[in-house]
Amino acid sequence: MDKTTIKTRFFANQCLILAFILYIVSVVCVEINSSFLYLKAFSEAAMIGGIADWFAVTALFRYPLGLKIPHTAIIPNSKNKIAKNISHFIRENFLSEAYVRENLKKIDFHEKTIILLEENKVTIKKRSNKIISDFIINLQYSSIQPFIMPVIKEKINEIDLTKFIANTMVYIYDKRYHQATFDFLLYRARDWLAVEENEKMINEQIKELIKKNEDGKNTITGVIKSFFVGEPKLHKYLCDFINHIDNDPTNTTRMRIDVLFADILDLVQSEGAIKSQILSLKEETLEKINIEKRVEELFEEFKKWLLKDLSSEDSFIKNKTNSMVDTFIQELHDNRALKLWIKRQTEHKIPILIANNAELIDSYFSDYIDNLDTEEMTKIIEDKVGDDLQFIRINGTIIGGFIGLIIYSVTELVKYLI
Repeated sequence: MDKTTIKTRFFANQCLILAFILYIVSVVCVEINSSFLYLKAFSEAAMIGGIADWFAVTALFRYPLGLKIPHTAIIPNSKNKIAKNISHFIRENFLSEAYVRENLKKIDFHEKTIILLEENKVTIKKRSNKIISDFIINLQYSSIQPFIMPVIKEKINEIDLTKFIANTMVYIYDKRYHQATFDFLLYRARDWLAVEENEKMINEQIKELIKKNEDGKNTITGVIKSFFVGEPKLHKYLCDFINHIDNDPTNTTRMRIDVLFADILDLVQSEGAIKSQILSLKEETLEKINIEKRVEELFEEFKKWLLKDLSSEDSFIKNKTNSMVDTFIQELHDNRALKLWIKRQTEHKIPILIANNAELIDSYFSDYIDNLDTEEMTKIIEDKVGDDLQFIRINGTIIGGFIGLIIYSVTELVKYLI
């Protein structure tokens, strides 16, 4: 019980005690002077009014003087009934679709939403970035692995490596990149042989090959041949060959490369053994690289990058999140269609939603009161209305006294007139 209620209750008790004292005084003094009969009538009625109201107020919350008089301790004994009546009252009067719809028209949800977002914009940004950061920190590969790996494997299996290779070769052939590659290799070989040390090394290798027979052993004839070979000018021969190809685009060597490349392309595009070999190569490669481990490593690296970005002052993710919040608020300001949509949705959806869930809301209030401890519920109600109830006692004492005085005075007047 709060201090105000305690003070009011004390004052109500004082009024009742004062009425009792005045009654004693009037009884004693009435023999001295008959005028005290008016005081006796006032104090007597005041005591009756005060005691009656004390009984009524006390009977709401507990048994008066501990006596289990019928229809007392009303609130504790009627807790369930009170719960049902309150929840029913709320449901019928405040949760009806018509009432909710009528009151929602008075509320500009669009404007209130903008004000709410503007006032809490900084907090929203911080909370949003905190949620993203916590989500990334707590996200473990094991939690997403059952979902992403089947998808990745399915997508890998859907890849037609044969078709990919064939399309790549067609593109290379159309762009004449195979000839460019051939030229690149020749030019690189020429540049490499232009180095004196490399040329000497190759010449030595040629001499060694001339010395050996098919079994790889040196022969006298081979040694003699290598001696007379001298220093082969491979660089000069290769340069002459490259120049010859460059100066004659229709050179048979280039034509042979075209034919060879086209034959390989036909082989890849055919449904023969090459397709099975490519498929086997793909499966073997995937098995060797352990795709699941690679995906996990990629996930961990990506996670580190995200956390590093979030911890930086100029965070890309934070800037994007903050920009999205600002853009959304600005869109609420400027987009008239969105404003009308919010208005229609709130006026149409919310009343239906509340009406459809009125029974649930009803049961919520009812269950809440039902689950309250009886003493707790009594204390809550007494704290809320106790002060007013004590004033009922005070008013009952004072007004009862005046009514008693009026009744006595009118009675005496009637006697006098008769």
